[in-house]
Amino acid sequence: MKMLWLFPVLMASVASSPAFADEISRGSLEIGGGMQFSSFGGDLYDEDGKRLSSLDIAPQAAYFVARGIAMGGTVQYHRLSIGSDNTTTFSIGPAVHAYFGPEDSRTYPFVSAGFLYSLGASGGAVCPSRRTPRCTASRSEAA
Repeated sequence: MKMLWLFPVLMASVASSPAFADEISRGSLEIGGGMQFSSFGGDLYDEDGKRLSSLDIAPQAAYFVARGIAMGGTVQYHRLSIGSDNTTTFSIGPAVHAYFGPEDSRTYPFVSAGFLYSLGASGGAVCPSRRTPRCTASRSEAA
């Protein structure tokens, strides 16, 4: 029975803690990111039974150096493949976020700026569409 009371008391103390009163205050940490997987087929993307597949993973983190100003960075992994042909890219870069709104707000609009430095490797020519001019020229020269 003591454990049943401990959880609500602990949650109430964390929710009312000054560190959580303003999410965009100095010293807060923002952690986020995104992940996406896509796989396409059909007349536009399917060539000789090969599917177009794409995988993106991009974690990011930022530290609030002042109220509403966060500095951090992003790491990104991207892989694009058609059959056995593929391209892999790793990217890393800094970002700055500026949040706006009163201290008692629960929603903060923001603007963000950053850039990524990328390194990539290719395991063959990846042409997402037959209509891509570079890909059409490559196929004509190969024939």
